[in-house]
This record gives sequence, C-alpha cells and structure tokens, in this order.
Amino acid sequence: MLPKSELKQIARMGRLSQECATEAQFADIMTHELMALFDSGSAVFLEMQCLPGDVTLSSCTSYAIDNAHGLAYQSYYHREDPCYQRLRGLIAENPQSSVSTDRVIESEYRYINSHYYQDFLQATGIHKSLIFTLAGNQKPVGLVGLHRRKNHADYTESDHLKAQLVAPYLSTAVMFRQQERLLKQQGLLKHSILKSSNIDSYLLFNDKLICIGASGTERMPLLKSVEPELVLGMHCNSLLPTQLSALVRKKQQSEDSKGLLSEPFDNLVRASHVRVETIICDSGEVYVLFLLLKNDIELVCEQRMEYFNLTHRQKEIVHLVQLGFTNPQISAALDITAKTVENHLTQIYAKTYTHNKTSLLRQLHV
Repeated sequence: MLPKSELKQIARMGRLSQECATEAQFADIMTHELMALFDSGSAVFLEMQCLPGDVTLSSCTSYAIDNAHGLAYQSYYHREDPCYQRLRGLIAENPQSSVSTDRVIESEYRYINSHYYQDFLQATGIHKSLIFTLAGNQKPVGLVGLHRRKNHADYTESDHLKAQLVAPYLSTAVMFRQQERLLKQQGLLKHSILKSSNIDSYLLFNDKLICIGASGTERMPLLKSVEPELVLGMHCNSLLPTQLSALVRKKQQSEDSKGLLSEPFDNLVRASHVRVETIICDSGEVYVLFLLLKNDIELVCEQRMEYFNLTHRQKEIVHLVQLGFTNPQISAALDITAKTVENHLTQIYAKTYTHNKTSLLRQLHV
C-alpha cells in the first residue's frame, strides 16, 4: 500500500497531465513531478514509434543528464541496456510495462564491468534504472527512464506500482501532444495543397449534410452571413445559398455516388465554378465534398486551343482536365460515355502532338 502523500502526488500528476499536455508544459511534469515521486536524480523521456516488426525510439528529452548522452542512448546505447532489452520482450504481451535494474542484473560484478556500464552509465553518474512504457490503443507511445546513483537504494515493488498508476495519465498527455502535432501538420499540408491547386476552399458534409471539415472558408464570401471559423457543425442549408445547397443535396441523394456534379453559377461572386463530389469510406460512410474552384487562374490559353483547331467539345474537355477531373468525372460532368471521353482525348493528343494530360497542359499553357 502506498503512503497517502504519494497517492495525492499521483492524483496531482493526473490533473496536471490534463491541464498541461502541450509541448512546452509537458516537460515540467516529467522533471519536477516524476523525479520527486520516484526519488530519482535524473530522468529521460523518449517517444516510441511502432513500425512493422519493431519499436523505435525518437524525440529524446533528458533531465539532469547531458543532452548528448540522452541522444547517444536513443541512437545506440539502448541496445546495450539490459532493462530496455527485457522491456522489449514484455511489451509484446503488455504495451504498458516496467522494468528495473535489480530485476535484470544477475551479477553486480559483471554489470559494473560491462561495456554498457563502463562506457555509458558511469559517465552519466547512473547506477540503477527504472524504465516504464506509456501506451495507447494497445501500442507503446513513450518511454520514461528514471535513475539513481550507486549509493542510493534499488527501485522497489512500490515504485513499480507507482509507475503502473501514473503511466495512464502520462499516456493520455503524450497521445494528446501527438494528436495536436498531427493536426498542425495536416493544417500546413491542407494550406499548401490549396495554395498550389485550383481549389480556393472546401466544405465537407456528412450524410446528414452537417459540415464536419472546412478549409479556406475565409475566402468563401458566398457563406450565408456565417463567420468562417464557425462553419463546423452547421447544416448545409444554413451555410450555402439556396442553389448551391440544392446542388449538395442533389449529390447526396444521387444514386450514382461515384459521379461528380459541376455547374457554373455566373450570378455568384467568386463562385463561377464549383464541384461537388461524393467520398465513400471503406466502412460504407458517405460524405459530400463541396469545392469552390479558383476562377482567376487559367492554365490553358484559348488562343493556343484555337491554333490547334480544337472543337468546342474538345475545349470543354481540356478545361475539365486542367481542373483535375478524371475521365469518369469528365464523363459524368458532360453526360457522355467514358469511351467517348477517351476518343476525344485521343483526338486532342493527336492535334496537339502530345501523349498524356501533363504534356497536353504544358502544350496549351498560357
């Protein structure tokens, strides 16, 4: 049974892990709270990545140890660490496990005279270790290492119990940080894709036509008096003008869920062209994607198409190609068969002396 003071300390760490899970604040939890709880002189925290057939260490942060030694452990010395080797075997059955030096060392003499101890531990002032994993979704997500010097006592069963109690709190904090990092990366990726494409902005609707995703909405003036940051959770009818919301509903109710609708709206400011697509997940869920296309970018030149004697229908196909439409999408947008699209493209390639869509756009570039 743990003393009441340590149980209170663990409960405090639980609260802090929820309140201070961001990148900058998480390190404070690791240093002050963990080292005090486990009466340790130094600590190390590493995130873990589960790759096919292996678990790797990354993002090492060390406390009261020279950072170079922490990086050396991450890159090489973990292979020499008997605690880590035992832990690798345990996490195959239980991703949240703990190991201490006293549980893996058969001979103190052999341990002190080992290459790992002489070259690494002795230089860092470490003699005893307790390492435990943090886990989520049945996978290890982090590793905590706590250390004591030679004149300190071994880690005990109560220390292992404390590790079991505190690990779930820290695991939640680590997964929150990873999710926060992923969202930032996705945001940067979406911004980059929109910037380099013909898409000005988009709205993603679920099967009930509630907006569950959006980007670039600050450049979507056709929204119905809605602040761009408030679009999530709103119904399509509340966001878009009547004719556009009708187009989204039409697509959501369409039997041909793989098709695509594309219609011009000359009376809408900066919405001369929109695309509405259906996305079907492997689980069967259906979503509707509303795309507002840029109307101030032309990749192909009208004069160039005239020069190569393209027909009106062939020009239509070229314009859809520059918008990134696939052959089936061109077929659906123009209400012609896929075979007819292929025939038109073959004729276009012959007229323009090209052989694929990339070379075609390069040939017809402004």
